[in-house]
Amino acid sequence: MNNADIICLTETFLSQDIELYQRHAIMKPSTAYRNDRRPDQRQDGNPNRGGILFFCRPHFQAEDEEILQFPDLECLSVTIVCPPIGPLRVCTIYRRPTVKTEVFNQQIRALLEDLQEKPTIILGDFNEDLLKPSDHPTYRLMQSFGYRQVVKTPTTDQGSLLDHCYIAGIPATVTVTVHVWDTYYSDHDIVSVKLQ
Repeated sequence: MNNADIICLTETFLSQDIELYQRHAIMKPSTAYRNDRRPDQRQDGNPNRGGILFFCRPHFQAEDEEILQFPDLECLSVTIVCPPIGPLRVCTIYRRPTVKTEVFNQQIRALLEDLQEKPTIILGDFNEDLLKPSDHPTYRLMQSFGYRQVVKTPTTDQGSLLDHCYIAGIPATVTVTVHVWDTYYSDHDIVSVKLQ
């Protein structure tokens, strides 16, 4: 993670009353963007669940940050200037396990309709296991909007692939490389996506 230019985290457990200082940054120097869990999104009465945190190096020149408001979808979108691509929107998503697929997909559809104008990466914990036999409705919806899912191996200690990374509008000259790294501090692994 020391060499990462961008780090996206889900289920940060952060709330609005917790200050983040530069000493808390996972990578230095960096700029942090966050979308804390709203009180109306607290799962099972637990106020600590959820939240999204996005770190990026200063040389990526974040142009725009947007906390997209959906009732059952946590989302943080940051547009950066990525040297091989130009403007690139990176959208981090967390889907709570209690949110029904149909409801989630309605909100993802609204998000996708809004994101069509520039190269985009949508990633995060989708809580849809792509390794289980299923029709994978969220995966199919993403494909119908021209997104390609690039993670192919399990992303959790249980052997499931819940952490997706969808890309669209990335030039064919850019190579996308994905690695999944085991962690000791979470049952989810680190998903590393490299664009060159």
